[in-house]
Amino acid sequence: MSFHSFPRLNNKKGFTLIELLVVISIISLLSSIVFTSLSSARVRAAKVAGMEFASRMDRTIGLNTAVDIDFDEGTGTKVVNKSDGNQATAVGGPTWSTDTPTGIGYSMAFSGTQNINVYATGDGMNATNDGRAFTYAAWYEPRVVNPATGIYILNRSGYHSGITHSASGRLGCTQWFTDITNINIQYTTNVDAGRWYHVACTVDSLKKTITLYVNGNAVNKATYTTGKILYDYSAVPYTIGAFSSTYAADGNIDQVRVFTQSLVAQQVKDLYDATKAQFALK
Repeated sequence: MSFHSFPRLNNKKGFTLIELLVVISIISLLSSIVFTSLSSARVRAAKVAGMEFASRMDRTIGLNTAVDIDFDEGTGTKVVNKSDGNQATAVGGPTWSTDTPTGIGYSMAFSGTQNINVYATGDGMNATNDGRAFTYAAWYEPRVVNPATGIYILNRSGYHSGITHSASGRLGCTQWFTDITNINIQYTTNVDAGRWYHVACTVDSLKKTITLYVNGNAVNKATYTTGKILYDYSAVPYTIGAFSSTYAADGNIDQVRVFTQSLVAQQVKDLYDATKAQFALK
């Protein structure tokens, strides 16, 4: 057999440059279609999630609200309680501050001698009567870890029920009863000076529970006996910052709310997320 009778093994034809460009173009087109579809799906999912969150917030904020103060006036000595339109006067000269948990608007800076008394109208004034449920909530940025005495961030004066910052450096919640006894629960972690915290306390006189929330999470809970009756504060105002210079706040306070019902865990988390989701916290 002649050497030249064997078939050639290297004569297979490859892709031309034009064919390769066509294939690359098709792949690019298909990729762009897929990425566009995925992006549209993500946008739709984000819109749905946003609408669900907005709906939850509307239900939460739309609840019976006795106090709703955000301090965004930014000037003067008056703050507006948006729940009833009434004004409250800042006593002792707390100052407006642009240091806020959201990075926009204003908070109120307290330095140990000032307070704001809020006289809520209607049902809001009697939110702590027995047979009722209620919630205190506020953003708080302590200036010091261990104040000389305990601080009342938001409370009802007389026998002082509300949210607190203890001399040991812990956030807490205190509730008094008609037999002049009280329950005080605290977060087990000390605060950091210069850091914003969302603090909420829910009281449910039907379930006989008091729950403390910090940054949207339940951190402590107490129950009380059926015979206990919540202290009746009648026309005593809600006090922001302190009830006297002895227990006055030393730090910034913002977005103060009192609800005339006990918020559930998801609603408290929504209050926290409404601020946290939009801006980076310090």
